[in-house]
Amino acid sequence: MKAHAPRSILIVLAGCLLGPAGLLAQGQSALTVGSADPPQESASQQAPSFWPFLTQGSASFGYRFTDVTGYQPMYLELLNLQSGPRLTDFNMFGQAKTPNPFIDNFSLTMSGLGGDPYPTAQLTASKYNLYNLTAQWSQSYFDYAPDQNVILPGGVPGLTSQHAYSTVRKFGSFDFLLHATDNLRFRFDYYHTTNSGTTFSPMTTDYLDAPFPTFGFFAEGSPYVLYAPENDDANRFTGGIDYTLHSWNFHFVLGYQTESNTMTFNNTSSPEYSFEISNPYTANTPVNLFSMITNRNLTSPFSNFSYTGRPLRKLELRGNYIYYRYSGPANMNETIDGIMPTSRAGTSFTPYTLSQQVRATVKEPDNVFDQGLTYHIEKWWVVDADYRYNRSTEDTLGVFAGVLNGALLASNGSATTMWRTGLSDLNFDMIFTPIPSLLISPGLTWDNSNVEALANGVADPAQTLRWNTVEPALSAYWQPAKRFTLRGDIRTFDIGASYTAITPHTETEGHLKAGFKIAKSLSLDDDVDLSSSQLLATAYQDRVRGNSTLLNYALGDRFQLFGGFSYDSILAEGNIVFSTGPTQFLRDQEIDHVWQAGFQLNPGYHFGLRFSGNYDRSTGVGEISNNRPPSYGPETWPYATATVFYDFPKAGRLSVDLQRSYFLEQVVPVNNFGAEILMIRWTRDF
Repeated sequence: MKAHAPRSILIVLAGCLLGPAGLLAQGQSALTVGSADPPQESASQQAPSFWPFLTQGSASFGYRFTDVTGYQPMYLELLNLQSGPRLTDFNMFGQAKTPNPFIDNFSLTMSGLGGDPYPTAQLTASKYNLYNLTAQWSQSYFDYAPDQNVILPGGVPGLTSQHAYSTVRKFGSFDFLLHATDNLRFRFDYYHTTNSGTTFSPMTTDYLDAPFPTFGFFAEGSPYVLYAPENDDANRFTGGIDYTLHSWNFHFVLGYQTESNTMTFNNTSSPEYSFEISNPYTANTPVNLFSMITNRNLTSPFSNFSYTGRPLRKLELRGNYIYYRYSGPANMNETIDGIMPTSRAGTSFTPYTLSQQVRATVKEPDNVFDQGLTYHIEKWWVVDADYRYNRSTEDTLGVFAGVLNGALLASNGSATTMWRTGLSDLNFDMIFTPIPSLLISPGLTWDNSNVEALANGVADPAQTLRWNTVEPALSAYWQPAKRFTLRGDIRTFDIGASYTAITPHTETEGHLKAGFKIAKSLSLDDDVDLSSSQLLATAYQDRVRGNSTLLNYALGDRFQLFGGFSYDSILAEGNIVFSTGPTQFLRDQEIDHVWQAGFQLNPGYHFGLRFSGNYDRSTGVGEISNNRPPSYGPETWPYATATVFYDFPKAGRLSVDLQRSYFLEQVVPVNNFGAEILMIRWTRDF
């Protein structure tokens, strides 16, 4: 199980609920946050004299009971709703009762605190014509741990490539805008992101100067599972100015960025064998020690200049320039002690001890330039044009040192690698509105991509390529009647060259959405998505077909009903080239169905009932050259939520949520689970 938000947060929040919010819960008139004139209070609605704000909001607090049967890691991956107390929602909005020099209004919103997978919090405050402040925080949990010991239909254990992780990503930001004059503003911003947790990752024992094919085939086909905790940290500090001059707005920001990453890899047992037991080497090639540490610490200046303006009545200009230049050290230390084959046939083996180190310095300057315009030729005819150029360079100087069985590796020494990437995008669109109910927008996009890879100053032709892409598009909106709307788009692109074996040469995709107001209380919406791409050189093709339909019915506030169905079909196939064997044909096909329905019933003033549910059904098969049985197949995932609530006058609302979910796999049933979740919530307005 993973760590959740500290319980001290709950104590603080309880204090918020029982403190000023509770004192102000005696009833106040509605107010609009940020309005110029606060509403007048009656004597019975006045807040305590020591509290300088008119405040309103709501708080919802409850306790969740969770009962999971079956494979719990799959439940954590898909739902991850744990037992315990939760602050599901908290909203507070305040406005100064009388003018003061510090603050006019504020807001505080929080949700999911106490251990839910996606908690968030936001605080805002402002003083008219002086400042605006926004602070945000969010946290996301990610879990992935399929059963790795299951025997697949082909008889080879290993459900996946042995990946597993339980990580948490945190985001924090602070934005402060100071109004110096009506036209001049200063801004100060700070952003912080972290990603940490435990992962299990497959790793091969490949090394520089490894003999090929003897060791190369073995290393590539015999991965080991390594324990790899992760710790990433990124920060950005910026300050800047905004200036308005007539119809022009200028924005400039200057700052500093940092990024650090550390990962350690270690074998999970000693000796440890590769999980790929179909490889003939596996039973005779254990590792006693497999340790690797990687880290990098990069820093960068950051600047951003942008503007918008209207030099002519019919002409709007916009532009943007971003520059940053990451640089810093990157290091790797690796030690392996095990047994390796001395022949490709796997008939003879020998012990080996390997150690290697890499010390590198990295420089990554990036320049991004944007320029665009909008020209109103006529009221019914508008032209949009935008050009974007991105120039990125990655320059690395590495020093390598390695020892195999006491002998120095031939690759010891220094080497330089450089990647130069230039991307140009030109977008041209026209917007026609010949009549108010019709909009037509044809467009054309041209992309030029140039990737150049150099090793010790010499270009690598296998990784160097220049290509062009042309993408015409057409979108439209039509409302022939008040009750019917139709919108859609179609686009296609043609790439002059494919950089990878699965980069399609051509692709065509379209989207159509229709909305029909059948009656005042009944509406129907339908969405269609189509996509088709191919790469002739590898016989690769990818086709996606999708459609979703949603029906809504509302009988005032007393009764609401909805139902829908969606369908997706995905097919991808093509030749795949393995460096350790011949070309094989890959085929992946999947069909997804989702049924959804729900209703809300309010038979009385204080009582209500809500229900919503989804039934997902996925069928698919993945094959390689038709000689390997599929490792996945049909899946079923129903998920339903029912809520009953009762409003107690002047006290609040009591809600009871019951959720039930099942996950069923046909080919690999070991991952199946069932869950029953009960949530009791109390909501109070103040």
